[in-house]
Amino acid sequence: MEFVNSSRLIYPYVDGVDLNCGCPQSWAIAKGYGCGLLKHPEKVKDIIQTIKRQINENFSISLKIRLLNHESTKSTIELARQLENCGATFITLHGRTMWQKTSDPLNVEAIKEVKESIRIPLIANGNVKSWQTACELYEKTKADGIMAARVETATKQYKRSFKQTWAANMTKTTDPKIKDFFGSDFTKITFSPDLSKFKMDRLDEDIVALMSRRAFDCAATSKGVAVFLNGKKLGVKNFKDYIDLYVKPDDNDGVQPIKIVYEQCGERWEIACCPSDRGFQQVSFVNSIATTKGGRHVDHVVDNIIKQLLEVLKRK
Repeated sequence: MEFVNSSRLIYPYVDGVDLNCGCPQSWAIAKGYGCGLLKHPEKVKDIIQTIKRQINENFSISLKIRLLNHESTKSTIELARQLENCGATFITLHGRTMWQKTSDPLNVEAIKEVKESIRIPLIANGNVKSWQTACELYEKTKADGIMAARVETATKQYKRSFKQTWAANMTKTTDPKIKDFFGSDFTKITFSPDLSKFKMDRLDEDIVALMSRRAFDCAATSKGVAVFLNGKKLGVKNFKDYIDLYVKPDDNDGVQPIKIVYEQCGERWEIACCPSDRGFQQVSFVNSIATTKGGRHVDHVVDNIIKQLLEVLKRK
């Protein structure tokens, strides 16, 4: 199973994984992702059990699900109990079915009933647009946590923009500002660190360099997304452009370009290798997260390359 294999690769670097069975997008359901998994509960249970058995029983695996029926919670409660018995660490529940729209009422009572029917933590999700609405959802459901996904973003599909600001170590928040919007889609994060909290009076050069590098990482690993740093659009359009930043010499150096072997292996893997005069070095990402120390995913690629090289050398 692809999710199990991916979990095995990132296991050394994270405390757990989350299986999203709650995305209602039609393309995701058609491919068997998101809510499409809710149509195959046996597969979901098998994923949980396999990860617990093959990786580590203490490795956290959580799930996000939706209501299976808007008229009755019986089937949703049954599924939640089955996931609990399989070893799920916690469950996030969105209070609508996969067929309902965001304009449909959130079934708060259903979330509460599911919460009261299981022993593992349940996170409530839906209609959280501010600290106040999060508190209201908690009071009504007594859930173990509240999930919210809100940033400054805009979409031309719905012709709306959304903006909200957190301050004072995220203890204070403004009401969301939703306006008409007719431009291109975007997501923007404006970051102003509370320097005094960290006993700093400025961001030093190393921190700024790290943040800047992360912008390039995002540009390389986010297909079709234009990334801006300090108002300037980065010239990295894909992972191949990112590779060139490491190995392509400046035009004025008079140095011969390094031979690069690059290949995109399906939708999820992009691999490149080239000669190194400083021993083995690697730069890698898993789900756009930089894995600076490498890992099993790097070993998997390197082992296969070495195996093929040995076969070629044996024939010479």
